[in-house]
Amino acid sequence: MTRRVDARDTDADSALRAIIDQRGKSGFVVNAGAGSGKTTSLVKALAYVAGNRREQLRARTQQVACITYTEVAAAEIHNDVHDDPLVYVSTIHAFLWNLVAPFQSDIGAWIEGRLTAKLAETAEQIDKARTAVKRESAEQDRDRYQRQRDGLRSVRRFTYGIGPDYGKGQIGHADILKMVPHMLMSQPLLTKVVAARFPIIFVDESQDTEAEVVRSLVHLYRTVSGDFLLGFFGDTMQQIYVTGIGRIPAEPDWTLINKPENFRSSRQVLEVVNRVRAAGDGDQQVQGHCVIG
Repeated sequence: MTRRVDARDTDADSALRAIIDQRGKSGFVVNAGAGSGKTTSLVKALAYVAGNRREQLRARTQQVACITYTEVAAAEIHNDVHDDPLVYVSTIHAFLWNLVAPFQSDIGAWIEGRLTAKLAETAEQIDKARTAVKRESAEQDRDRYQRQRDGLRSVRRFTYGIGPDYGKGQIGHADILKMVPHMLMSQPLLTKVVAARFPIIFVDESQDTEAEVVRSLVHLYRTVSGDFLLGFFGDTMQQIYVTGIGRIPAEPDWTLINKPENFRSSRQVLEVVNRVRAAGDGDQQVQGHCVIG
């Protein structure tokens, strides 16, 4: 682990350790503003899990999942935990694909269903087309979707890439965010498999996580039995993507952890930040008294 682990504890860090020590099902949401050391708290939590639950997790061939939004952030956390094999660090897209890649027949069924729906949409567009140009465009879409659906018969294995090419067995980024949440919320066996493999899941930059992904993880929490810990780290005021959920809808039994310290900004800057936040989520930050990387 890096120097982040050695940083002085905040109240949030102590609260996280107490939650990790619990058994059974538990969840939390950490609200940590810019400069609060959110990543430090995340890394310290991962280190605490690795130090206190390693033997239990290894005996069951389980891992801690740490999901973040970008490959850059994932690489940073990988470095922080020294590529500890107990910690599975991944982007959201790669994590979701990893969950369902073994379920090839289910992937094929989802793609076929999606293409069937697209064909129905284009048929309606053709019927309602008011110009020859619009009709021709819809017919071209219909023919493309039909070719792709026909091509599914010869696909032996589905893969994941940037963009979709269903006829060749490739699904894209956008598909992952639709398909996997749907499968998690509709297939009880998959939720059991995921929870058995990853009994602890931390989601970084939760404010930018797609709503359907969050809902599927909350569904996972609600439906699994036994030890399971689901935690979100984020800040609504740092949301970048319009598709992000923003504030996480916490379950009634979850712990809400506020990390109000700001270790980065001067007092003058912090005053401006708090005025901005007052008009946003209302949360206020206080000046921290130690340096967190």
